[in-house]
Amino acid sequence: MIAKTICGAAELLHVSQPGISRSLKYIEMKLGIELFERRQNGMLPTPEALEIYREVEPLFARLSHLNDDITRIVETDSTFLQIGCAPSLAHYVLPELLSHAKQVMPDFVARIDTLSNEGLADYIVQRRGAFALSTYDPEHPLVQAEPSIIGQIQCIVHEAHPLAQLESVTMEQILHYDMVAYYDDTFIGKVLKEKFAELGLTPKVAVQVRFNDVACAMVEHGLGVGFAYDFAIKASLSPNLRIVPLTTQLRPIPVFLLRHQGYSFSNSIRKYYETVKEKLADT
Repeated sequence: MIAKTICGAAELLHVSQPGISRSLKYIEMKLGIELFERRQNGMLPTPEALEIYREVEPLFARLSHLNDDITRIVETDSTFLQIGCAPSLAHYVLPELLSHAKQVMPDFVARIDTLSNEGLADYIVQRRGAFALSTYDPEHPLVQAEPSIIGQIQCIVHEAHPLAQLESVTMEQILHYDMVAYYDDTFIGKVLKEKFAELGLTPKVAVQVRFNDVACAMVEHGLGVGFAYDFAIKASLSPNLRIVPLTTQLRPIPVFLLRHQGYSFSNSIRKYYETVKEKLADT
């Protein structure tokens, strides 16, 4: 209809002229009518052909836009990605992971939601984010928790503190000083409470906090001896802190990547997730 000739149609479709002729004859045979009147100067469409063309023309127009739509979906210039993170990981571990992911996939825009470990389960179940970084496996049927690195709870002190000069420290030695403790309902708080109870010790609590970064800040300002995850203590962020290894090893802290069990990632988000996962394994 557009090219007016068999030769022109073959050129438009990048196929042979015999192929066009066979296709046209087949269509006419199936319909039981002639679609074109053959003339020396070209093909003249019949009234039936013109009417059919009016019906199919919008479909061809839609198909011409389909390539643009597919290109837009596959080659999005930038993608917003919602990521959840526990506070103890948001200031230390997550920035390093995202910095690496940004180098691999520079067009992604990461939006970070900082939530408690307990709140991250609802965050994933309600699909408010693509995935989350947590130190807690919620053991929820709709949440897939992939373990990655394993951290240890370490004793931290200000560089001017008497314990800062020791190569290691016992739980009994810590009792001589004020302590920056955690609430009992936090993961690290439960671990410390169990260990002190097991040893029959009662610490002198000066300050009680919920989050790792808050504990580091309190210790850095001389409010007492504290505890923190080893992977969450960076000299660049806490230059006045010193890690003093504990002679008693406390329960290890795994880091989990959480995602929804019942939904698949898009190709681009899956690549971003795998990039973060691989980098986390190397941390």
